[in-house]
Amino acid sequence: MYRISRAILLSILRWAILFNLYDTYLYKIFMAKIESKLYTRDELRELEEWFKSVELPESIQLDKATYIPNLKDTLAKLVTQAEINCDNPKMQGPIYILERLKTKLEETQK
Repeated sequence: MYRISRAILLSILRWAILFNLYDTYLYKIFMAKIESKLYTRDELRELEEWFKSVELPESIQLDKATYIPNLKDTLAKLVTQAEINCDNPKMQGPIYILERLKTKLEETQK
């Protein structure tokens, strides 16, 4: 996804309101940025506890392009990064990856 400055996003919103362009692609991008999820420290702790409660494989293929050879070490680093940046909406990446890992592990355990 492209990085868009705040001024451009506000301009898009203004045009969308003026010309009723609510179905345009750029407006949808703007709304997605506004509605992005900010994880709390409690949610992060719940994720960390979930990972501690399950048996983890040595490695995992998260998707076509993402292979994690040492899952336990990677999880420890992701949790540390997520704890440091939990309150920063621009640094939610580690938490998103933890959520994806949880989903993948739940799918493989079924």
